[in-house]
Amino acid sequence: MTLGAVHVRLAGLAVSLLCLLLSDIAAGLDGRAVYADGKPAPGVVVYAIPDSQVFRVNGNRIMAAEGLPRAISAHDGRFTIPDAEPGAFALFARDMEDQCVYVPTTQVASLTKITVPAPSRLEVEVYKGKEPVGGEVVHAGLLAGACNFAYSLSATTNAAGKATLRGLLPGQYLIQTIDEVPQVGCSFRSVVTKQERVTLAPGESAKAKLGGTDLPYLTGRVTDTAGKPLHGVWVRLDDTGPQGCCATSCGADSGPATVWSDVTTREGHYALYDVPPGEHEIVCFRRLALNSATRTFEAAYTITVPPSSEKTPVENVCDIVVDLEPFMPFGIGQAAPPIQGELLTSEPFSLAAQRGKVVVIHFYAHWCLMCAGSLPDFDELAERYPGEVIVLGISLGKTEALCREYAAKKQIRHPIIYDGPWRSSRLREALRVCDVPSSIIVDPQGNISQVDLFGDVLARHVETLINSTAS
Repeated sequence: MTLGAVHVRLAGLAVSLLCLLLSDIAAGLDGRAVYADGKPAPGVVVYAIPDSQVFRVNGNRIMAAEGLPRAISAHDGRFTIPDAEPGAFALFARDMEDQCVYVPTTQVASLTKITVPAPSRLEVEVYKGKEPVGGEVVHAGLLAGACNFAYSLSATTNAAGKATLRGLLPGQYLIQTIDEVPQVGCSFRSVVTKQERVTLAPGESAKAKLGGTDLPYLTGRVTDTAGKPLHGVWVRLDDTGPQGCCATSCGADSGPATVWSDVTTREGHYALYDVPPGEHEIVCFRRLALNSATRTFEAAYTITVPPSSEKTPVENVCDIVVDLEPFMPFGIGQAAPPIQGELLTSEPFSLAAQRGKVVVIHFYAHWCLMCAGSLPDFDELAERYPGEVIVLGISLGKTEALCREYAAKKQIRHPIIYDGPWRSSRLREALRVCDVPSSIIVDPQGNISQVDLFGDVLARHVETLINSTAS
């Protein structure tokens, strides 16, 4: 919008109207789309992406773009997005031949032009040990370093284990192979078996090889303590050495350099290929079906893979025995374990000191979306039966600071113990909590009365306990 496009009489023009027009002009975003050689790029669609919305491009198909401010560049490459304020949006632009570019929010404020680079190409070879793997899904995800933009492309390997990813936006990628999980009853539809990072320059044609090394592999069997095979267990190997790194959200440093994983067969067998020597953490994960509900077990062990060579071959076998008992809920009527801790108010809490009252313990975390909806029910329960019901929240968030911030934001009124993070929580282990949200109801005699009740069902059960005690 320009002043020249506004036809009004000068006489009687209000100052407020002029200010409104000027603010509209300032809120617009003007720019020019060009190619790497400086020539104008006509017909380029430019999207303005707010930080609050995730803009996805999957296989050059744009997802979740409804309602976004956008513009199409003219024959000279110029474009104007009237409703986009520089500094509040990132930009994504794509021409008619699917050549595209992403501009992060921090660079938009000083933007004068968008340069659409030549697309890149990646040829990938996939091996399992030294054998090529056909029919393997290869996924390339751009590590853009921004939470509001996701760009990916996939291809399937041929009989020779080769796949070609064409028309890629230049940048750094996480290349992964993804295996579908065929077992009935398994918790996972697919798992990542290998991954590497590749950086592609504009117009570059590069190659990547996943697997096919002389490195040893790891195989074994997962059973319970009775020797019964556990099928559908996701076995994952993490590097615990200085080169390993944990996944971080939305950043270019997310994920380790290589990942190894498999899902056990019905006989409990697994095989991890191309595992380098060194110290690793092997993690077993699976959901357990218990009547109409499910619980999760996760067990981690540290192992060392020795070096191997043609002269001194090493058979790397790691059989894993998982004790399922710690992951099972307590039996109804069983005495509750001793629970002690310090509340966020610095006051001590002891379950033993609550004898004669109904105690409702619920575990939650700030990263759990389902937890937020149940929090008001626990406050209402405590306030409905003052002196008869004690509600204790146990936060398994990442840090105590986040726990306090979340409690203030959600205006949680019942007492809280911070016992996170998840992996190191002693109370979670003591009460055999495998998922959040989770609740444990302790009767006035100090015994487990019920597990994982919520809402009206929880309220009715607590009322029954109070009435039975009163009678």
